[in-house]
Amino acid sequence: MDIIKTDGGVDYNIEKKGDVDVLSVNGRLDTVNYLEMQAIILDMIEKGSRKFVIDLGGLEYISSAGIRVFFVALKKLKPLGGKLVFASLQDAINKIFKMAGFDIMFSIFDNIEGALENINKG
Repeated sequence: MDIIKTDGGVDYNIEKKGDVDVLSVNGRLDTVNYLEMQAIILDMIEKGSRKFVIDLGGLEYISSAGIRVFFVALKKLKPLGGKLVFASLQDAINKIFKMAGFDIMFSIFDNIEGALENINKG
């Protein structure tokens, strides 16, 4: 597992589960640090990653800039046949995702296991 800590109030844990990258995000994802998160995901896509489970169980806050990170990743992944799903959203984050329409654009699972099962189905 790679742990990437930032000064911007968020840290990321990246763990490979077969051909799936599980990215756990902890803290706050906002205008202070969204570009770093976006760069990490886009770099992983550039290097060949195509399946992502984004674990937001430790995410306390997300701004519109943070939400944009995942939209940009989806736009990059779709033409490549990739997939991005979410797991373990806290209630407050889940409400924000629903307001943004992310519950329609993305699959959201209660836990990482359910997300991994879904993403590995194809």
